[in-house]
Amino acid sequence: MVSPIGMAVILLVLLLPVLYIAGEVKQMRYLRVGAFVFLLPICVFVAWGVGMLQQLDYNAHYGGASQSLIQATIEQLEGGNVGHAIGCLKELDSKYEPTYENTGNYDALTKETVQRLKSMPIPPAKSPLDSATAAGAVSTAAEASETDYEKPSGWMTVDVRGHFSMDLPPSAEEVPVQGIDSLVGKYRIGDIELTYDYGAYSSTLEELSSHEGHTRTEVVVDGCIADLVTTSAGDLGLAFPKVPSGARLTLHAHYTEPESEDIVRKVLLSVSFPR
Repeated sequence: MVSPIGMAVILLVLLLPVLYIAGEVKQMRYLRVGAFVFLLPICVFVAWGVGMLQQLDYNAHYGGASQSLIQATIEQLEGGNVGHAIGCLKELDSKYEPTYENTGNYDALTKETVQRLKSMPIPPAKSPLDSATAAGAVSTAAEASETDYEKPSGWMTVDVRGHFSMDLPPSAEEVPVQGIDSLVGKYRIGDIELTYDYGAYSSTLEELSSHEGHTRTEVVVDGCIADLVTTSAGDLGLAFPKVPSGARLTLHAHYTEPESEDIVRKVLLSVSFPR
């Protein structure tokens, strides 16, 4: 529906050229000059109006898509799916290539990213203790009992660049790996493949929640609260939402032999931090 002002502008735009042409035909100089004087600012106004409408369209275009992206990202971060959210945003960043001539397919890319973000289920709300831990609390075993651990005979203690240490069997073999934005490492111990990820965005192991036989238990290791995660498919992991340095630490092991579970559990519970 066109407003009265808009209708008046449209009528002037249509009428003034007619008056100008009529002035030319009738040799009426005052009519030509008057029509030209009014026509020039009207054209400028129309051009400005078209530009403003295009700007408003861009604002709506980017604003709606960005709001959906922000909301989906916040949901994943609050749900503890930090690694998943970071991965989705990095993929969006690699695909988004805007130019002066186009929007870089921003709307379609953000919709795709929102769908990928929402594909990871949000875990059920945890107790207040868990929520405090997810927000960055480090407990010294006031709320949960310290997990008992005794170093097996013959095992070696491996220091990971001064950030943390863990005990490993003498048969453990380090496998070279390259991280992107965190400190990562891998060891093979027979049929066991053990990895660690130390950094600001280390996984919370929520990706294992859809596996068969998934369990998540809160434990305290070297004074720090962590989630001990298991599956019946041979997965055993330990996720620290915050260690004394302020970073996250995640260890995950996959094994094929049932008796290897005890070895993995001892390795995970041997983790200690410098203070």
